[in-house]
Amino acid sequence: MPHYKTREEYWRAHGWPQLAAEVGRRTVEDLHKRGIKANPQSGVYQNTFNRLAEIYKKEVKSEKRSKEKREAEWLAQHKDDTDEQLLAYLRETVTLPKHLHNTAGLPGGRYIIKRFGGWYKALRMAGLLPPEEPAEATEPPPEK
Repeated sequence: MPHYKTREEYWRAHGWPQLAAEVGRRTVEDLHKRGIKANPQSGVYQNTFNRLAEIYKKEVKSEKRSKEKREAEWLAQHKDDTDEQLLAYLRETVTLPKHLHNTAGLPGGRYIIKRFGGWYKALRMAGLLPPEEPAEATEPPPEK
């Protein structure tokens, strides 16, 4: 089992490079504000990184709880909506290009995917994407 010198090293090795990068960025910023230049291997850097990592983990947990709460509230309010009401909701709320490719930050996205059989299918039904092109015939034309 490999030994990791730092928490940052461990996170990177276990597939969490964004987490390590964000906390690393915050660490450098915090040290800079305090007028400290520290090597990432130094104790000062590591202590600051570890302290900020705990804060960041709490922020992520809090954000996740908030998102779950918003999702539950949305579902309670819209679970009995008709298909047309849900499609109207999509037309009103899908205003950012990022929502055309995923449901990030859009309450009810998972429910809509389940209800309509897919995100792109729901967007097409709402008129937010062009209709799917029909598949071309795979049979050869009849011989004359």
